[in-house]
Amino acid sequence: MIYLFYGDDQFTLSEEINKLKKETLPPEAEDFNFARLDALKNTFTIDDLLQAAEAYPFLSDKRLVIVTGLLGRLGKSALAEERAAARAATRPARGRAAAPSKPTTPRERFLDFIPNQMPSTILVIVEEKIDKRDAVFKAVEKLGAVREFLPLENWALEKWINDRAVKLDITLDRAVAPLLREFVGNNLYSLTNELKKLGAYAGEGETVTTQMVELLTAEVQDSKIWDLTDALARRDYRQAMVQLARQRNESTLSRAGFTRKTFAIICNQMYDLLRISELYNSRKTKNEIAQSLGMNPYRVEKTIPMLRNFQPGRLEKIYARLTEADYADKSGKADLNIQLDLLVANICLEK
Repeated sequence: MIYLFYGDDQFTLSEEINKLKKETLPPEAEDFNFARLDALKNTFTIDDLLQAAEAYPFLSDKRLVIVTGLLGRLGKSALAEERAAARAATRPARGRAAAPSKPTTPRERFLDFIPNQMPSTILVIVEEKIDKRDAVFKAVEKLGAVREFLPLENWALEKWINDRAVKLDITLDRAVAPLLREFVGNNLYSLTNELKKLGAYAGEGETVTTQMVELLTAEVQDSKIWDLTDALARRDYRQAMVQLARQRNESTLSRAGFTRKTFAIICNQMYDLLRISELYNSRKTKNEIAQSLGMNPYRVEKTIPMLRNFQPGRLEKIYARLTEADYADKSGKADLNIQLDLLVANICLEK
């Protein structure tokens, strides 16, 4: 059997492979019958894959082979193949028809292998993106199974959070899953880590509450600073000072600790605004920006509307001022505790 797994949800994809491995191979035979190959390595050859896939299983009925990045390594694209076939079809015949040539390229050899694969081998091809016109994709779709792993959204993501909590033996308050979905997004690795952290904090048999999420989840904490950043973007000095004072009073950190953490988050958010602005002005979509910068799509979606508050060059000017304040603090020329309030005033009130 041959599978092609692809898509952006690499967490669920990995879990599906682990499930297949558990169902296919007994623990005592795993070392002899499992192979994982990376086709993107310079040392990889098609012979490595064919030898692994054509080997007989030992102490088991099945053998499992995982190969990542194969389609890109096989070279010639499906579109080029189709054009070559079209040219061959229109070329006038001369003499006797030539005998079918033996597969020679890695792509040809693998396409020849697909219908002749060992029935005892389960081969899984793992890709992030695929071209559905690719001959390999079409062959696997016809003779095996293709599965796309799409990121979870909205209610499906909330259901996953609740189901994962049950699997981890963690009890969640009803409002926790929507809160985690909104702020952490659909990165299932991050969500799993957050659930484990929250469960450990709550303790065995206790319920994770929204207050715990607000206290421990960095994305929620950062979102509070977004209120301050948004006020800075609108040059709303009164609201900016209200937000700064409120967050300072609510913080359990010392004054110095709060100042440094808040200043660092503001710097990071202004830097993110600069990077997002550059890509957004290049007409990139929200998902393209998130993927390019390795950001949570929710963070990008929340940032884009703020860009309209900044005239050309203002972001660069603010970031330069923040850099100067950081240098002054680290060199001992100024106290960041005092500088933070002055920075808020300067950013909001300067012409």
